[in-house]
Amino acid sequence: MMRILKLLVLLLVSGGLLASMGPAAAAWASSSHGTALHTELIGSVPGEDERVQSPVTEIELLFSTAVQAPLSRIEVVGADGWTVATSRVHHPDPEASDRIRVEFQSALPPGAYQVAWQTVAPDGHPVEGSFAFEVVERGFEAPSPDPDDPVDEPETELPEAGEVEEWEGEIGADEAAPGPPGVRGDPLVPGAEIVPPGTLQRWLHLLATVLLLGVVALRFGALRALPDNELGGGVRGRALKGAAGVSWIALVLLAVTLGTRLHHQLGQLGGGGGPAWEFAPYLIFRTAWGAGWGFHLAAIVLGLTGLLLTRRPGAESRGWGILTGAAILLPLIPALQGHAMGSELRQFSIPILYLHVAAVGLWLGGLLTLVLVGLPAVRKIREDESGLPALARMVNGFSRIALVAVIVLVVSGSATSFILQSGGSLGEMLQSAWGRTLLLKLALVAGALLLGFYNWRRVRPSLAHRPDPSQLRIPATVEAFLGIVILLVTAALVALPLP
Repeated sequence: MMRILKLLVLLLVSGGLLASMGPAAAAWASSSHGTALHTELIGSVPGEDERVQSPVTEIELLFSTAVQAPLSRIEVVGADGWTVATSRVHHPDPEASDRIRVEFQSALPPGAYQVAWQTVAPDGHPVEGSFAFEVVERGFEAPSPDPDDPVDEPETELPEAGEVEEWEGEIGADEAAPGPPGVRGDPLVPGAEIVPPGTLQRWLHLLATVLLLGVVALRFGALRALPDNELGGGVRGRALKGAAGVSWIALVLLAVTLGTRLHHQLGQLGGGGGPAWEFAPYLIFRTAWGAGWGFHLAAIVLGLTGLLLTRRPGAESRGWGILTGAAILLPLIPALQGHAMGSELRQFSIPILYLHVAAVGLWLGGLLTLVLVGLPAVRKIREDESGLPALARMVNGFSRIALVAVIVLVVSGSATSFILQSGGSLGEMLQSAWGRTLLLKLALVAGALLLGFYNWRRVRPSLAHRPDPSQLRIPATVEAFLGIVILLVTAALVALPLP
């Protein structure tokens, strides 16, 4: 038992030390290199609202981060509403991963044009936008909108990514012009932007992750604390049988979300025209999002194998070990498919987010399995042979893991927020849907932690003297319910764009 706790403390404290380096490293990167933590268009040729007198044979876009050309679209529409034929989207140079380009079969004739683009950030999130430009005949002086405000000569060269200053506002198109692929208007329901598409799939996936990690916390924490006698063996056997049922539920949720999340991701790449199945091979085999999807599939296969082995006499221990391996894979998936992957400091943000998700799973998942499985297993048991109630032993065993997990959760969550903010002001964060949703999550986490502290300081010690599961059931159930709501808010937070 002590060896397991020492290993757990070493792993989580190492992650905490790494997390403490995150804010300083983020500030150094933003001040020294001027890099952005999210993808946005920062330049184009032709430029936005530019009047071009030279032949236009190509469109080139510059972004603040690397983008993926095979998953990108650039659509050029003329004033007559016809779409101009272009080449495939590609990088102008193998090393220019932050630029994408399309060429035309011939130079564009004079007229107004609308460019609608869509690409994919390093974290797998689609990014889209649009802008307009005009081609005029050589020697033709285009009239200025205001005679007292002559038209400035536009810049036609793309700036270097490290030298670009922050632009105010977002690049957009006139309301009457065609929008980008999949462009969405204002939501019909106020506040609907806080629950973006894909939230349900992410929530179910997080719930499955937490449940499977909770089974691990129950087995290595609460159940290991039981005595090795007939009484402890009986409680352990009933609890493991219930834990197997919880694991089956988690694997079913993982199987459902495996297909629905791929369908949703391809639907976003399709730009509102249905799933872009032609992008599936590249998405799965060539992107970080696809690597996360592969770990998702591997976790299902390992989990099923482990659960089947737990039902074979003599192979139970090996089966639970394989199931633990499946649970260890799961926190890596949101790290590869979320904002952490899009950070310039991904060597910090990915392991920190992994530790954050793992800590949530061990704390919240362990609490859920303790309520769903542990309490029913000891409902009719009052005392074991040593006189210490079995329920108190289980709660004490879980508390040792939960205490370390909560510390790592707070430290890693703070570090992740600092890294993703990249030195942004508090006012900017509060004005964004991402910032407001983060504050809601923090409020819910604070409430759950206060309940957990009450259970740890008041309820847990009293169980040794009055082993009544009812005094733990209500506060633990409320804490677990808040945790499930926290997962829902987190699922929405992951899908929202960074401020």
